[in-house]
Amino acid sequence: MKNQAATLEQAKEILNTVKNNTLKEVLPINAINKKTSLYDSKFGGVPYLPKCDKLPTNKDGQQLRLLSQINFGDLPQNSLLPKDGILQFYVNDIYNRDFDNPTEQNDFRVVYYENIDLSIKEEDVINKIDDFQSWDEDEDFPVQVEYKLEFESAKEGISIQDYNFDKLFCDEYNKSFTNNTDDDMMDDLFDEEDEKRDDCPQHKIGGYPVFTQDDPRVYEKHLRRFDTILLQIDTQEDEDEEGIVWGDCGVCNFFINSEDLKNKDFSNVLFNWDCF
Repeated sequence: MKNQAATLEQAKEILNTVKNNTLKEVLPINAINKKTSLYDSKFGGVPYLPKCDKLPTNKDGQQLRLLSQINFGDLPQNSLLPKDGILQFYVNDIYNRDFDNPTEQNDFRVVYYENIDLSIKEEDVINKIDDFQSWDEDEDFPVQVEYKLEFESAKEGISIQDYNFDKLFCDEYNKSFTNNTDDDMMDDLFDEEDEKRDDCPQHKIGGYPVFTQDDPRVYEKHLRRFDTILLQIDTQEDEDEEGIVWGDCGVCNFFINSEDLKNKDFSNVLFNWDCF
């Protein structure tokens, strides 16, 4: 026989059931504030560039800046990503992001180099940057210091912010209770999940996204084909440095379709960031 309504503790049990039923591969990222080599996985810093390549530019010809570089050789064994190569994420002015066309790679760019030339020197790349010194003076760039990345391998269940969560939770809830979920109770669940993020920045590849606002795929159904987190970079406040800041404690996500990822096609990527 069904009960009328769930207590907060019962709702937590339902949440745990939903999470256990939706486990997915994830590569959590630990970002360490330190100088990197040209070929390292990193947030910020100097990107690897082949001899004949230049930095990507926006439609106005302005060079984009490296947000992140993932060297697939640095990753633990996984079924998410290619085994070889370097994947790079570039952005320009994040406050000019095109909300109407979040897949238009103008003020952001995702670049993949499958074959790596180990003869390239950092100086070779710096000489291609129009005003390298200005990078240290750009207070609006989200990554204010350089981070070397370390990766783990894990499984995680769905996040409360994922657009699929509400239906999955309600379906599980309705197996045992007849009354609708209480708004205050759900707010308490959200608050507890947010506290976990406050304790540890959620940089990751794969798994499930977090947002400070809403999952853009809730309202734009055509964006639901982007089913895989290619990269998520959270706000990270370091004790002695400005760290990583997306507006007001926000988070950034790059999504890709799983089949495009298998085909190493990075031309169609969803870029999203939001803040409080």
